[in-house]
Amino acid sequence: MRHGLWAPGTPTRQRWLIGVFLLVMLSALIPIFSRSFVPASGWSRTALLLAVLCTSAACGLLWYWFRRGLWTPAGPWLSYSPVKRWTLAPLCVGFFLLVLWLDLAMTAPMLLTRWTGEEASRSTQVQKKRGSGRRSCHHQLQLADTRFWLFEFCVDSDAFDQLPEGPLPATVLSRRTALGDYVYAVRLHAPEHPGSAP
Repeated sequence: MRHGLWAPGTPTRQRWLIGVFLLVMLSALIPIFSRSFVPASGWSRTALLLAVLCTSAACGLLWYWFRRGLWTPAGPWLSYSPVKRWTLAPLCVGFFLLVLWLDLAMTAPMLLTRWTGEEASRSTQVQKKRGSGRRSCHHQLQLADTRFWLFEFCVDSDAFDQLPEGPLPATVLSRRTALGDYVYAVRLHAPEHPGSAP
């Protein structure tokens, strides 16, 4: 497994760097597959600032190691022309910034809220919505008071087909912290559709 992540003879610093990067990458996938969390707007902005600071610090550390001869680029990077390197470098930094923001704004707050958040409920209206994205649910309930690009509340196809068109009154059950809301149930109030949408 070691040689699958890095080449033989890779310095220890680069091994740690690869390990941390893979951990950050894998953690950022959680909000893509679990979309029931909405971060608080204030925390979302704070997470962006933290992501910028952490990315800047990481770039500075890499540059320091490079200048001291403690870290050298590897792989296909060495065969790239200077123009291609200067083109790809900001793209890589931007990609890492996005991944780090997902970790700070979504993954960590979602897990913390799910485990330690206080029970909360609110009344709103919901409307059925068909998802079109490759990773999105095909059958969803759209909450009138929730507008976040990664939020989805999924229902099964049978429950979806039984719902009428148009808005329906509902109670949203969630766990809440200062970091955001984790929605785990939506209870519809229409008499012909009692119960909870899982």
